[in-house]
Amino acid sequence: MNITKKGFTLIELLVVISIIGLLAASGLAVFTSAMQRGRDARRLSDIDALKSALFQYYTDHGEFPDETGPLGVGGWETSYNGVFMEYLAPYMQEVPVDPLNTIKSPFDFFSPGPGEDGSFFYAYHNYNWAGSMSYYGCGSTGTLAVLAIRGLESINGATQPHAKCGPVPCLCGGTPCGGNPNICRDWTSEYDYSIILQP
Repeated sequence: MNITKKGFTLIELLVVISIIGLLAASGLAVFTSAMQRGRDARRLSDIDALKSALFQYYTDHGEFPDETGPLGVGGWETSYNGVFMEYLAPYMQEVPVDPLNTIKSPFDFFSPGPGEDGSFFYAYHNYNWAGSMSYYGCGSTGTLAVLAIRGLESINGATQPHAKCGPVPCLCGGTPCGGNPNICRDWTSEYDYSIILQP
């Protein structure tokens, strides 16, 4: 009796393994992209909820809240730095933080820009000192607060709202910049999404 053993050749096995590897890689890319889109959707939803809570706080107290410590980069209250906006607890079940909530070290607001440096956090700053509106080119009286998202993953930050005051683009010596005292202020280069809160 003549028994022959049949099996796969080495080349056939390598081809099958390669195909499985390609399918796994493409599936991982789709999964990663879906996760990024989901986190960005949550970020936009969180900012809407924070904005609503801040206006409820304003209605009750006649002003926007001051930042509480410990403060993060640039003196902003940031979600990555411990307790975040705890004064909003009466207006929300839970005060949200960024889904990734990270900051890369060393951190620079401008290089690389938001969404490119691996830093993902929410930020809030109340410019509540007398003259802050005119100093930033936002008008002559009152104060303002800014609520922001440092980085978005799947959404182009250029398509999102940006807090700006005064002439746009804001120029310093003919070059676009973040601010020119008593003329303009533009938070675009610091955050992928930012809004001005005014009563």
